[in-house]
Amino acid sequence: MFETGEYVVYGRTGICQVTGVTTMKMDGSSSERLYYILRPGGETEGKIFTPVEGGKQVLRGIITKEEAEKIAAEKLYDMGAKHVVIKGGNRLNAEEATDLYYDGERFETYVFPVVDANNTGAGCTFASSIASQLAMGKNVEDAVKMSKGFVYQAIKASDKYGVVQHF
Repeated sequence: MFETGEYVVYGRTGICQVTGVTTMKMDGSSSERLYYILRPGGETEGKIFTPVEGGKQVLRGIITKEEAEKIAAEKLYDMGAKHVVIKGGNRLNAEEATDLYYDGERFETYVFPVVDANNTGAGCTFASSIASQLAMGKNVEDAVKMSKGFVYQAIKASDKYGVVQHF
């Protein structure tokens, strides 16, 4: 059960805040039921009443970006990938470029500061670097870790065409 003050996602309405829980008898119902009172995001006066149990609309909690990435990594692993890298890059955070690695047992996060430089080609360089490290006999986790550092240095050395791919 959601608590007063929590934010939830409600059907097509989107993000709402739970402002309370009440018991009500709606028209056509023979008994009282427990209802959430929701306030749609960005509104100050609007209210939505939805049953706590057995409602037709889906009501779910909000998850963080990190939780979403872990769920995606687990799903990709379950689909047959032996190792999963979720690239965060700099699109979701202006301060840190975070990538997530998952091997079916544990998660590892690699974080570097975002560099204010031309990062064109960084994703391709990252993938190519991982492949190169694997070809040289590195294990997958070390290859990902080394490649993350390599791409960081390549972005720092970038020119007007994008990342510099040789050091």
